[in-house]
Amino acid sequence: QARQAEAVGKAAAQELKEEVTRFRDAAEKTKRDLASAINRYHEAEQSRKRRSQEFHREQDTRIKLQLEKREEQRYQADVQRCLKKEIHDQTAQLGRQSQLRLHAEQNLQMEQASRMATMDELAATKAMMQPQPQQQQQ
Repeated sequence: QARQAEAVGKAAAQELKEEVTRFRDAAEKTKRDLASAINRYHEAEQSRKRRSQEFHREQDTRIKLQLEKREEQRYQADVQRCLKKEIHDQTAQLGRQSQLRLHAEQNLQMEQASRMATMDELAATKAMMQPQPQQQQQ
């Protein structure tokens, strides 16, 4: 009976030892699985942060490019406005110069006509003042 009890005790002890080993192995596996899951989570979180930063950098770049494009469009519009004003001013200036030139030419023509008339009058007056050759009466 004692041997049988000892054998049963040994068998129970062995079974208990195996059960403890299984639990210990299961706990180690669970610990490794949990560590692996935590690592995957951290890697996924780091990847998400990198993608988010990259997205924001790209968005910042797009916004910057849009702002630069708008600024360029404003600059081009200002240049166009300035060019139109300059063309208008130059055209007006040319018109004024042409008008002045036309008036000067008209004044010159009138002055020349007046001189000619004066010279004609002087010639006529001079001709009247010169003694006429008298015809000899016989």
